[in-house]
Amino acid sequence: VGTLTVSENSAVGASVGTIADPTWTGTLNYSLNSNPSSLFAINLTTGVVTVAGALDYEAAATSAITVRVKDVATGAYVDKAFTVTVKNVIELASTVVASVNENTATGFALGAIKDTSWTGTLTYGLLNNTGNLFAINTSTGAISVNGVLDYEAAATRNITVRATDTATGVYVDKTISLAINNLLELTGTLSANENAAAGTVAGTIDDPTWPGALTFSLSSNPGGLFAINATTGVVTVVGVLDYEAAATRPITGRATDTTTGVYVD
Repeated sequence: VGTLTVSENSAVGASVGTIADPTWTGTLNYSLNSNPSSLFAINLTTGVVTVAGALDYEAAATSAITVRVKDVATGAYVDKAFTVTVKNVIELASTVVASVNENTATGFALGAIKDTSWTGTLTYGLLNNTGNLFAINTSTGAISVNGVLDYEAAATRNITVRATDTATGVYVDKTISLAINNLLELTGTLSANENAAAGTVAGTIDDPTWPGALTFSLSSNPGGLFAINATTGVVTVVGVLDYEAAATRPITGRATDTTTGVYVD
């Protein structure tokens, strides 16, 4: 006798059930006379059946084995076929990208975490979502950006999705790590008095958080009114500034990583 049931993806060694004859007065030994794909093992003396291979409900919801029970003293034996029932479990797979740029726009699609083989209806939710940086479609498991991603605040973000069967309440969680890519982020406030002398400092353009070495240039400088120090990003006056002619002057600074050539204006 014995009832054999196990969940798919159970670890090797997990118990499936026990084959036994509790009425037999002698000593029995147990073996598997038929064990397709070597999915199971049986303890010689106890009759406990355990997992020995990869069980996949989608490949087979049941597996057949044949157990041989032998009396140690007489050598008499009997073979009996058993059906192992493999239970379906929620299996979440991820198509979420490995990385995303900081400052990516709200609504940007990152991929999905879902189980497309589940026979019931699943709803999806986020368990850890500090700052509401991400959103998830409760029906499809699609994940999108929902807040400001800042590399300087955190270079990686963990996303944990819970999928719950709406009929039974059975659920499973899956966590993935999303790398946040660092971008050049130029900051600076520039001002100068009209008629300021050549060489007067108007301010600095820089990304103080960038880990590499940067060189600076002006990719747009109408009238050639300003100059920038290639090493420090300090902007100075080199032309005649006239408030009455223009209260503001547009310039565009460019920072270039000296190793990679990556740049931002």
